Amino acid sequence: LQKEMQGLISTHTETVKELRTVITQRETSITEIRSAAVQAQQQDQGKWQQEKQALEAQIAQLQKTLSDLQAKSAAEVQQLKDTIANLQKTLAALQQQKDKESADHAAKVKELLASIDKLQKDLQAANASHAEVVRD
Repeated sequence: LQKEMQGLISTHTETVKELRTVITQRETSITEIRSAAVQAQQQDQGKWQQEKQALEAQIAQLQKTLSDLQAKSAAEVQQLKDTIANLQKTLAALQQQKDKESADHAAKVKELLASIDKLQKDLQAANASHAEVVRD
């Protein structure tokens, strides 16, 4: 009976070691996922800033051109005003799209972090459960 108990304890000890290895691997994966999510969010923000700055620069240039051409015909002036208005609408639409994408991305990141937190809690609970079994 004692040999059987020692065999069971040895098997259980190996199982606990394997579970600890799996837990460590999962925690490493969780850290990598978090890092990738933050990096993706930063890249999206940088890309948006570049697009926004380019459009703002274009609007500023057109506004300067408009000022320079005040002496030209009313038709040409109106055309430039329409172009500026269209660019401003485009910028506003892009801003709305960016805001929606940011909100969507934030929701996905929040959901991912919630899943990660749940996984960590599950792993901790499993680890605690196995620690109790080892003690018993």
